[in-house]
Amino acid sequence: MFRKTQHIHLVGIGGAGMSGIAEVLLTMGYKVTGSDLQASETTRRLEELGGKIFIGHQESNVGEAQVVVISSAVAAGNPEVVVAKAKQIPVIPRAEMLAELMRLKFGVAIAGAHGKTTTTSMVANVLAQGGLDPTMVIGGKVNALGSHARLGRGDLLVAEADESDGSFLRLSPTIVAVTNLDREHLDHYGSMERINECFLEFINKIPFYGVAVVCADDERLSALFPRIVKRYQTYGLQEREGVVPDFKATDVSLKQWGAEFRANFRGKNLGPFRLAVPGLHNVSNALVVVVDDYGHHPTEVKATLSAAKQGWDRRLVVLFQPHRYSRTRDCVEDFAHAFDQADVLFMTEIYAAGEQPIQGVSGANLAEAIKAAGHPAVTFIERKETMPDQVLPHLKPGDLVLTLGAGDIWKAGTGILARLEPTS
Repeated sequence: MFRKTQHIHLVGIGGAGMSGIAEVLLTMGYKVTGSDLQASETTRRLEELGGKIFIGHQESNVGEAQVVVISSAVAAGNPEVVVAKAKQIPVIPRAEMLAELMRLKFGVAIAGAHGKTTTTSMVANVLAQGGLDPTMVIGGKVNALGSHARLGRGDLLVAEADESDGSFLRLSPTIVAVTNLDREHLDHYGSMERINECFLEFINKIPFYGVAVVCADDERLSALFPRIVKRYQTYGLQEREGVVPDFKATDVSLKQWGAEFRANFRGKNLGPFRLAVPGLHNVSNALVVVVDDYGHHPTEVKATLSAAKQGWDRRLVVLFQPHRYSRTRDCVEDFAHAFDQADVLFMTEIYAAGEQPIQGVSGANLAEAIKAAGHPAVTFIERKETMPDQVLPHLKPGDLVLTLGAGDIWKAGTGILARLEPTS
């Protein structure tokens, strides 16, 4: 967003989505004014943060604002909208302002007819607890924050995508998650078919290096899977004919206080999970959070290494397995500096994931590119199964060893642990 814009006015500022954007803008240092029909805890919080809030809508509220942001509930005849247009002040929907904020970060957007607020809160909390310090804009209050939003110092922006008026298509996230589809907001869309098409467009507009995380349990959503042209992973609680979730919850035990379950990724047991919110649907929502921990794009690698450095003051030894030849080819320049925070980097051959090799694209060539970019300690190990024995002599007491990749690089980590056990 160009800093020539200093004063932003929000009509309907007390709403959940609008107040979150207002809070982030205030924290960024913008002058924020806004109006709503009545005062609330939310408007009072915004005033404490430095915002000027008007109760009631009238022309004078707009003042010298350089842009006016409106929620989907604001009518075209609202006096503040009318005067803004008369003054040739841009009037934009909430989603367009959110898209501007997302453009400055690595966007993660959660959409769906139901469960998106809970899921967005889960994702944001896990990232925050992991030390990634994300920016958050959520439709409901996050108990840990006491707010709908916060400005983080990290590279990630986690946002709830509002599909009610189709404006979520203005967003430009790199990662999207869709929980389900339903016959809602038909006053805007007109038909279920149109809803399906808009969600499909939302998924397919992510960049080539992005990923969509979609619920396999929802029949309307899973019917769209054959038409998804970008990389996607599925999650769910059950297997149906022709639909087997990549991430699946098993051994689910519902408790009064929440739930316990085991998460599995394509047959690999990821371990037990305990969820402090009740309901089987929230077990499904929690699987989205598990998926977010399996990123392997250069930006995600940077974020993971940054979190590791923030969490542990130790030498960081990284074992990395690139994923897919096409992705390695397309992201080689971004990978060049993705491992700058790793003290030592060991790399193995690319995990093909069903792709055919591409001439000139290999783990060895990627390792050379990272060396050429200035990394002082990069070693390529062609045979992954030999990594534990080759890495062990380089380890020092207190090292933090991190395995990264969506293939089977985790086996190298368990191999190192197995060899250390007799002497540890």
